[in-house]
Amino acid sequence: MHFYSPFRWTNETLNFWTSFLAAVYFLCHLVGVVLASERQDSFDFFVHACVLVSCLPCCLSSAAWHLFINHRSERAARLANVADILGVWVAGGGTVVPVFAYGLYCYQGYTRLYLSGLALLVVVLLFCTARGMKSHPFRLFQAALLHLAPALALLHVWLVLDPGFANSLTTVTVANNVVVWNKWLSTYMVLFPFMLATYTVKFPERFWPGKFDYVGQSHQLWHCLYIYALYCWHNACWEFADVRRTHPCHVR
Repeated sequence: MHFYSPFRWTNETLNFWTSFLAAVYFLCHLVGVVLASERQDSFDFFVHACVLVSCLPCCLSSAAWHLFINHRSERAARLANVADILGVWVAGGGTVVPVFAYGLYCYQGYTRLYLSGLALLVVVLLFCTARGMKSHPFRLFQAALLHLAPALALLHVWLVLDPGFANSLTTVTVANNVVVWNKWLSTYMVLFPFMLATYTVKFPERFWPGKFDYVGQSHQLWHCLYIYALYCWHNACWEFADVRRTHPCHVR
């Protein structure tokens, strides 16, 4: 591995640059959010900062993994791989924060409960990965558990707290703004199956070996889908904040 490695055209070049440039993008927006913190509600600032801060280790650790993947030191490559997986768990937890924070905003007791459970789940995933428990099936189970965790809160709201989604925070407003649960359903529930498929099926290189070594391989598609999901939730935070301000509710 040399300092000019990222500038050489290999099968890892696009993997590195998609992650690195995404990290630069999220860092710039984090700086903007911090500089504008005095003009934001503290609740909105905290949630948005959580999303952006969680995106950074994910993108940077992914870039490091694809930079060190062929390092002469096996230990360095192994540590970079562990860091990459840890970054995915951190980003997954960070992007779920606005779902709980805004989707359950009217029920702040449950908000704290679900966020505490999310924090515990992320800690468990980090511990399992650090201890070397990262077999392929177990990793897929961990990913599904983390990224589908909001489904439990969704059912709780739908069946118990707000049957029929009568609350304005969990419905599409008259202005056709897609909010919280609708946004989660339209992004993660649509993107996650494609992300899972590219990761497990290894499409398209499994069916056309050698044709997608440099461009179009499944891992590059995984990067694009995951970064797009992070981008969606970064933008959604502004939308959720606007809905919370324009459709206030009685906090319980």
